Amino acid sequence: MLLTLLVWGYSRGVVSSRRIERACREDVAFRVICANEVPDHTTIARFRQRHEAVAEMFDAAEAADVVEDEEFGDGNGSGLPAELADAAKRRERIAELIAEVDAEGGACERVNLTDWESRIMQSADGGHLQGYNAQVICGEGQVVLAAAVTNESNDYHQLIPMLDELTESLDAAGVDAEVGVVLADAGYFTGANMAAVTQRGVDALIATTKRHKQPDTPSEFDPTAEAAALEAFAADQARITAARDAERQRRAVIFEHVAATSGDVRDYLDVLGVSQGTAYKGMAEWRQEGTAAITVPNLKWQVPRPVLRSDTGAARDAMVDKLADPENRERYKLRSHLVETYFGHTKANRGIRRFMRRGLAAANAEWRLIATVHNIGRLSLGR
Repeated sequence: MLLTLLVWGYSRGVVSSRRIERACREDVAFRVICANEVPDHTTIARFRQRHEAVAEMFDAAEAADVVEDEEFGDGNGSGLPAELADAAKRRERIAELIAEVDAEGGACERVNLTDWESRIMQSADGGHLQGYNAQVICGEGQVVLAAAVTNESNDYHQLIPMLDELTESLDAAGVDAEVGVVLADAGYFTGANMAAVTQRGVDALIATTKRHKQPDTPSEFDPTAEAAALEAFAADQARITAARDAERQRRAVIFEHVAATSGDVRDYLDVLGVSQGTAYKGMAEWRQEGTAAITVPNLKWQVPRPVLRSDTGAARDAMVDKLADPENRERYKLRSHLVETYFGHTKANRGIRRFMRRGLAAANAEWRLIATVHNIGRLSLGR
């Protein structure tokens, strides 16, 4: 009964022992589970401590109980703490917290005074909210294979950590099957991510832009034309280098003759084809450092320098070509079915739209529990 009570409590975001005790009096579902018995918070906490084999799920709640034990003693925690019961004391405490923020430099324009680890995130409607970035990897049958929460708002940096999370999750479950293909939306596409998945030998289909804008035809990039342009430019550069070397050699012969005959370089200005100042400078360079040091004019390119793609551009073109393949386009369509359905089911059908607890560790524990409950439902449907 206690195990069922804890799992149900976690699935509803009721995680501290005192809140579960209170729910056993007030919430019909909790009362049904415990058959109208009301286990006190100490019993619930001790049960959790005796079964630390599931410690990863309960670590965050354990910490919450320790804090509440210090705060409430033997009380059940209902109502405000004594030091905040008075309105004047509440204002004092808020002022203290604001002063602490100012003392740290006031770097943040907006601070959540009850959850320092949360961050300002952009919401789907273009607004902003205080929260976390929930990540998930779903496999066939919409089974969640990996779940994690981060306080980084950008998805770019989450692809590789989530693949690591997937590996750890499969290893922990004793699953040795290989991942066939990784599907991800445009929020995860970067040149660095593509290089990383390639290095790992992972087959990935990642959109390069919003799905409704993703081209269904290959990129216009022509690798043969790029190679030809590079070859032509290199040949032109070789021509320029050879011409400048020949001019240095020609001037060096004249400078050597002037030095051998104790002549005046000004008598050779017509032959050199330069001004008096340039002639004197060139001869000084030749005497000091030799032929290679003689300054000669730059020559104009006959072939324009080709505009080469960046690594990210090359990766993007390669992925555009890959997704233009009809078979890969069909494979990529599974992404929305697998993962977007999970988020829709979680938010719309299960009504879970926010984390009930504060702190990154607690949010991670809750998110994984939410995923676990989802998987139990998928397994039940499978039967």
